[in-house]
Amino acid sequence: MGKKPNIVYILNDHQAYYGHGMLQGGPRPIRPCFEAFAAQGMEFTNAYCVTPMCGPARRTMLTGLYPHTHGQYHNENDPPYRHEVYLDTLAEAGYENFYYGKWHAGPGCAYDHHCTGLSQSGYGNPYNTPEYAQYCRERGLPRAQHLVERALLPDSYENSHFFPKLREGALYQCEDYWCGEHATGITTMEDLVAQKYPVKLVIKTNGTFGELAAEKVFEALGVTLEDVASWGGVVEKTGGDAIKSGLQDDLYDMTIDHIGAGQANTSELCLTHDMYDVQLGEETMAKMVEMGYDYVTVEANTWNGQTEEIKTVGSQQVILVPTSLDYAVAYHMAKAVCENKADLASAVAAMSYFDPETAGTLTLTGVPLHPGAAAYYEDAGYPHG
Repeated sequence: MGKKPNIVYILNDHQAYYGHGMLQGGPRPIRPCFEAFAAQGMEFTNAYCVTPMCGPARRTMLTGLYPHTHGQYHNENDPPYRHEVYLDTLAEAGYENFYYGKWHAGPGCAYDHHCTGLSQSGYGNPYNTPEYAQYCRERGLPRAQHLVERALLPDSYENSHFFPKLREGALYQCEDYWCGEHATGITTMEDLVAQKYPVKLVIKTNGTFGELAAEKVFEALGVTLEDVASWGGVVEKTGGDAIKSGLQDDLYDMTIDHIGAGQANTSELCLTHDMYDVQLGEETMAKMVEMGYDYVTVEANTWNGQTEEIKTVGSQQVILVPTSLDYAVAYHMAKAVCENKADLASAVAAMSYFDPETAGTLTLTGVPLHPGAAAYYEDAGYPHG
């Protein structure tokens, strides 16, 4: 038998097919090292990812099995390994395996499969862990660092979110729990449309405020949801729970919604995932105001990780009633809402922003008050109409 060949396997995250310039008009990152590897080795140009989730896909690469066979059908369900893993097979064939980086492919880590090196079980960045620090000390090695040739994040994002030291020309060491990932450089809706970026967008179903808001945002930008799909993007419409889970599992790039502060799914998403709040341009917001929306300021820290206020547009949630509703019923409905704000806010967080002093104005209601409700606002001395 001839000499065993050395095998170098490099796997990194978020390498979406459309994001590599494979589709007409898509952005093409500069990757001379990867291309040199491909030129000297073997390139698989007709390969497909078995699932759009991290853990199951990695486990498939380790076992050669579909997720429904190896059992890792979600990122964190982690069934025990019962099938052959190629790392074990290589070790049995006389190979010495070295593994560096995260595992996130089920229980345990690479050490459990005849590997030495540096590994950890979860998703996060292994190069800011105590284990990595000890690894470097034992071998007299400095911490890994990277020379930043180009930084794509705007200054406001770098200073208020992640990577405050990520500057062009800097020797950078990632200090966060997640790894630096490939970026498109797009930080605004205006840039997304201008570049016709094939975004994976998920929004609420037809007939909801969220779906209407998404349509109007793109209308203000001069395009439609159909245009997004035409340039290679994906537009999916589903319920709030599915949107939250899909963004948590990185199935989608973004969502557009019409929600109040404290909304449950968005609150959970911001607590469990690192989200970026996009600031609409002044011209875009002005066009949406012409459509009937009003300017809204989202105060800093309304959502976890949102350290700066956001200027945007929105419309208020109102109680719509028929004109035939009994006068007294409408009066007491308005009275109950206005005089029990604290109790309502304890049940629905968004009600903490309700202000009777402005709630009855036509700018916020969009339609005239019922005569019974208007009578209560008159008696209470609140502006209305």
